[in-house]
Amino acid sequence: MRSDEPRSFTMSVNDLLRELRAGQLVLPSEEWRWDQDDIIAFLDSLRRNFPVGMLLLWQGQAGGGKTVYDGQQRLLTLVRVLWGPEPADDDPRAHVACDLRNGRFFHLDPHAEVEPWHLPLRLTGKMSLFVPWMREMCLRVDPQEAERLVDEADRVARIWAYGVPVCLVPGEAAAREILERHRAAEKRELGRSRHA
Repeated sequence: MRSDEPRSFTMSVNDLLRELRAGQLVLPSEEWRWDQDDIIAFLDSLRRNFPVGMLLLWQGQAGGGKTVYDGQQRLLTLVRVLWGPEPADDDPRAHVACDLRNGRFFHLDPHAEVEPWHLPLRLTGKMSLFVPWMREMCLRVDPQEAERLVDEADRVARIWAYGVPVCLVPGEAAAREILERHRAAEKRELGRSRHA
């Protein structure tokens, strides 16, 4: 493969967030535009292993960092929800939990009491927080229900291992061309379906 050709691969949510934290992956803007419904739908798709779309990244000259061209809202959601909003974070969208009894995500008041089976997502990536939370949850629910809730908590925590498809292209111009072609194809398809 030539170095000027796009490369497609997958990266786990964990690896993407690690690269963001290390500065190897750059978000050009910190503006988080998604509403609560977008956030919940995206997280539920990850939990259910549904496709969530490819991230389009571009890389500058020899070995430079990678910049997100398309997929920024998805990554900002992961950063804000999984890295963990601090309880003092005033953006309510960042506080998401999963009701382990019904498998549904919901937005959580960080200052309110929660049921023992409501798993705050910010705990799932930090074993030092997640394991004690699970232990405490098991002590507070019926022992026969605890095993099922632990299985569901594990399923939710596997969001960190979700394989996100990535396309890495050499330079911003290539990323722009790919995205423009994709959007043009979507418009043509939409036009055909309206006339069918």
